[in-house]
Amino acid sequence: MFDDDDSEGEVEIRIAPRDADLEAGGITDEDFTRALETAIDDWERDDAAEEQLPLEDRVLQIRGKSFRLGDLADIDVSVHGDIPEFDEEDE
Repeated sequence: MFDDDDSEGEVEIRIAPRDADLEAGGITDEDFTRALETAIDDWERDDAAEEQLPLEDRVLQIRGKSFRLGDLADIDVSVHGDIPEFDEEDE
């Protein structure tokens, strides 16, 4: 679980690898986990970018091959808690 410190809510990201897709690509759980950790680190680093590449479109480098994260795993991003609403009068 990842917390978003810039808001009052909590952001939870769940990534569930699909075993059949990993097997089809010849990818072990260890290979996937290692590549996922790198992709998440890169994604968090890009957090300040205006147009951030969605997490599911991140590319995992595994054994010299490139795999799109969304092609290997189901990704669920949810926000819990109070997130301040945008008010045009605040501009």
